[in-house]
Amino acid sequence: MCKRNFLKSLIALSAMPLGSGPLGAAEAEPGGPVILSVSGKIRGAGPVDFDARALEALGTREIRTRTQWLTAPADWSGVPLDKVLASVGAAGDSLRLRALNDYSVTVPMADVVRFGPILASRLNGKGLSVRDRGPLILIYPFDHFPELNAQVYHDRAVWQLREIVVE
Repeated sequence: MCKRNFLKSLIALSAMPLGSGPLGAAEAEPGGPVILSVSGKIRGAGPVDFDARALEALGTREIRTRTQWLTAPADWSGVPLDKVLASVGAAGDSLRLRALNDYSVTVPMADVVRFGPILASRLNGKGLSVRDRGPLILIYPFDHFPELNAQVYHDRAVWQLREIVVE
């Protein structure tokens, strides 16, 4: 999907929090605006695009933790990253995460296995819009693993996540 169409999809989402519509089964082709594209070393030839409904159909989990931009513990909920990767048949050693502003960072696959981060779409029960750093934020369980309270892990907590490339 070209960047212009991707951004148009996200502009349509800016006022609509992720998960505001009814849940449904995952679809082969997104029925709503694409909020995440996964490519690279995955099953099949091209990228896999997800809308909010397809992501939530994979199942969600909650993490209660502090972040560097919130002082009090908060309840983050979203799809476990390992479920997203399993759904596309990811077979790499690392992930290149890219945000709407083109910020990108590499996340070792070992982080996914060891820490179980989620692609959070809700904060304290409220869906995240683009204005709220959404629609997706990679959230680690910072309060559950003391070693996560290091800048390298805070840098990996990408907000406004739009793309994952499996490397």
